Amino acid sequence: MNNNIAKNAAAISVPAVFFLCVALLTLQQQQNIWFPLDDAYITIGNVDTFLTDRTDLFGNAAPTGATSLVHFLSMALLSLIVDTPVASLTLGFTSAALYAVGLWIFLFSVSSSRIIAASGTVAGISLGFAWFQLMNGLETGMAMAAIVWAFYFRHTQKYLALAILVGAMPFIRPEFYVLSALFFVSIVAVRPIDLRSTTIFFATSAVTYGVLALISFLTLGGILPDTAGAKEVFFADKGEVFFNRLLIALSAVWKNDLVLIFAGLVFAPLLRGGWVALVFFLAVALSAALKLPGALNHNNFRYLYPFLPVAIIGWAAFLAKWKRGDLVFVIATVFSVLIFATRFWPNYADGWRNVGQKRELATNWIAENLPPNSVIGIHDAGYIPWRLSNPSVPTEFKFVDLVGLKSPDAISYHETYSDPTNGAERWRALDEIARVNGVEYLVILDEHYWKNLETEFRFAGWSIDLVFANTGSYQVYRAHAP
Repeated sequence: MNNNIAKNAAAISVPAVFFLCVALLTLQQQQNIWFPLDDAYITIGNVDTFLTDRTDLFGNAAPTGATSLVHFLSMALLSLIVDTPVASLTLGFTSAALYAVGLWIFLFSVSSSRIIAASGTVAGISLGFAWFQLMNGLETGMAMAAIVWAFYFRHTQKYLALAILVGAMPFIRPEFYVLSALFFVSIVAVRPIDLRSTTIFFATSAVTYGVLALISFLTLGGILPDTAGAKEVFFADKGEVFFNRLLIALSAVWKNDLVLIFAGLVFAPLLRGGWVALVFFLAVALSAALKLPGALNHNNFRYLYPFLPVAIIGWAAFLAKWKRGDLVFVIATVFSVLIFATRFWPNYADGWRNVGQKRELATNWIAENLPPNSVIGIHDAGYIPWRLSNPSVPTEFKFVDLVGLKSPDAISYHETYSDPTNGAERWRALDEIARVNGVEYLVILDEHYWKNLETEFRFAGWSIDLVFANTGSYQVYRAHAP
């Protein structure tokens, strides 16, 4: 008995210590709280708008551009106690911890091996961009945690807990509508439970969904977010034949150098209800191919990483009865930690520090140098408008989101010009958006893709002059309509 307690403690302490070390290193980079993705500050700004009852610099009196209701609400509750950036960071650590705990419990449940549970959890934290995604300031970590616990509840037949999660998951990420439906099918149609249990399951899920739908309507003004649609018509990359678009979508699996790990999804059907993971992955890939082929590659593959824990658990289910399964997990974990320490962590640290500092340079320059009430076109609508909305900034600017997340009126222009031409006439959409809103300045990220906006404005006849150079980050241009 005492021996088992000691072994369990050791198996838990290894991933716990690793998690604590990485968390402390992350905090060390956060003397000023930075998030690597600009979209994180859209949520932060939305929470500030909601709690302060102020109109944001895009002219929105209500939260706009939010993707995840559950993430938004969780941040809003935490922000009653601490500042919104601190709330976002706290929520990131909380989601990461829930993810790690769920992964350990599920791995041990499947394999009955403390070694696989411990090493697999460390791998789930350190593999590829996993930690980046857990701490990106968005709902990705919450989605990774939700998937782990949902499949654990399904595998262990904890139907009441699963029913609540099935009702809530569509409000964590919109594509989880499909996942929730597949879970319901896996219980009711494929391996039916008794009528009473099925009724309770459906009723519990329906009530959970109904409550969150009502809250979403009252706080965000709708049930389905517009963010995916806005990105689809802006990026407009459906020009290839369908097979090529599917290859582009699936390319995310091997481009992030974890193709062998994600191959574990093939073994997910070894879990009770695990076929859901494989079908859901195929549904997401198919949807991306139809609507936005590059989506799974965006932001360091953030839409791919919720599948990582199921892939790891799939490997655990496959190797559980193999005598050397423990050794395979240990070797894989050692390599993942070494690569994390030598390749990925330095990039995280650099990103948290340098990206944040350069963002702040651009923000300060705008505050100090642009005329009062300037109208500024921007494609990354998070950090800069949020910082400049601070009451301590004496000059109020008006921002226009050229993509449409924070300026929903812009979406119709991309629907008219960008999407039907596969981006060839995006310049027309940008021209009309800027003209209608009276744009005087542009903030454009100094990266290959986004610098195309400068080219497109010039093609539309605009005079574009660089007034603030900020290599590798946000640069400011004076813009004159023809």
